[in-house]
Amino acid sequence: MPVAKVDKCRRIVAAAYNTTVLPRKQYRSLMGSLRHVATCIRAARPFLQRQRVCEPQLNRFQRVAVTASMKEDLLWWWMVLHSPHLNGVSLEYFNTLPAPDAVIEMDASEFGLCALDPAAKAAITYPFSSHERSLISAFKNGDTNGFDINFSKLLSCAFAVHAWGARWAANAPNGGRPYHVHFRIDNTSAVAWQNKLASRNPRAQVIIRLLSWWETSFHLRFSASHVPAFCVTNAGLDAGHAVGGFPGPDQYLATYLRAHSVADSTFDQNSRAMNKWTVWASRQGVPAWFIGVPSAVQVQHISDFILHGFQFGFGSGGSIHSDSIKSVLQGVRHFFAASGFEFPLAHPHIRMLLK
Repeated sequence: MPVAKVDKCRRIVAAAYNTTVLPRKQYRSLMGSLRHVATCIRAARPFLQRQRVCEPQLNRFQRVAVTASMKEDLLWWWMVLHSPHLNGVSLEYFNTLPAPDAVIEMDASEFGLCALDPAAKAAITYPFSSHERSLISAFKNGDTNGFDINFSKLLSCAFAVHAWGARWAANAPNGGRPYHVHFRIDNTSAVAWQNKLASRNPRAQVIIRLLSWWETSFHLRFSASHVPAFCVTNAGLDAGHAVGGFPGPDQYLATYLRAHSVADSTFDQNSRAMNKWTVWASRQGVPAWFIGVPSAVQVQHISDFILHGFQFGFGSGGSIHSDSIKSVLQGVRHFFAASGFEFPLAHPHIRMLLK
């Protein structure tokens, strides 16, 4: 971006910040200059969202009030306009993005959040404070405070950058393209917010602005994609931080979050199913999580569990139908998937038994 254009934009931003109202012509001049900058610096786009709220309804003689939120964004613009990245844009980021330099897995629920960097064998976890959990509960009860699950998923991205951004910046090539960090999130709204750099959620707007500033200051480029479910690898589990209350592989927070990512009634039903499985496995001397058990032996153990249900009903005092057994097995599979383990429920032999 030419130096004269940058200087002009700085003057317009400074003039807008030091006034209380903008005439229509001056407001449009401000928006035009900011859009020009946003074409050069992708990370500047989020700071346009609140600035252009009045634009569609603007008539010829209307004046635009410079609100406190607009002044906050103008301060961000002032910092952006002093960024060295205005000198050029890497052509590698036009059209198709290059392969990511780091892929970060993340998840969150009403209990906390986590992020994994498998390549670096690093993990972070953050249990929500009592105040944050109260905000989540209030939102679920109808309060419009913005602390929903979509925001929590996006917040996990911010925690990852806060923890590892300096390390990624150190790995970025000098004078070359930005370091590409790709987030894998099991929430379509959070993915859209990150990729479009916009959201109607006021809390998410703050996080998007923060992520965008980190993009600029750390010389990074963020992207995101949706994954159907969060899968924790064995390496990730080893790096995770344990929380009490859950034995075995599901004692890690990442697993705990995924296990609680369903409705409370469904989670309770799945918990009862898992309890039936662990009780039966303990009595039979079978490793409940199938750690180190060959696939063929796993299928045999599940088959024995099914036959036990047909005969004794898992403690109900009588036999139960195949649909009830399927429900129990699906509950068990939920916790296996949350822990990053396979539960071969779709094996042909098991499917035949359940018919």
